[in-house]
Amino acid sequence: MDEQEIRDRILRAKGLKDIISLVDEMGIEDMGNQYRSMSVSQWYAYVNLGRYSKYNIFEIPKKTGGTRLISSPKSPSYLQALKYINKILLCFYKAPSCTNGFVPGKSIVSNALPHRGKKYVLNVDIQDFFSSISDELIVKTLIEEYNFT
Repeated sequence: MDEQEIRDRILRAKGLKDIISLVDEMGIEDMGNQYRSMSVSQWYAYVNLGRYSKYNIFEIPKKTGGTRLISSPKSPSYLQALKYINKILLCFYKAPSCTNGFVPGKSIVSNALPHRGKKYVLNVDIQDFFSSISDELIVKTLIEEYNFT
């Protein structure tokens, strides 16, 4: 399914069932019979669960010392659904060319190349960035910036 078809389907969606149908079609097209669909009630259950009850939370060591908190979806079906929701959102959001993190086709290598040979490079890590983003901010951004309702 191409980007334009995904955009059109989302803009025509009349509710959660239409979005679930699109996610299911994308999953089946991509994974065939290995795709695990989630029912409407499962989607509502995940939407209404507290943020941390949906994820396994653990720490991994940082190269520079200390630890980084990782949140990983508990359910394989939920993880699959999140991947297709991400694919849908990427049909609407185009990252600036200077962005490298979490951009398909970009990597730490593409981030480093423009800085090769420079005398100084500043590396910044924003503490607790992902956990500082609230559900309300996500909803507000989707409505105000992308006209999702």
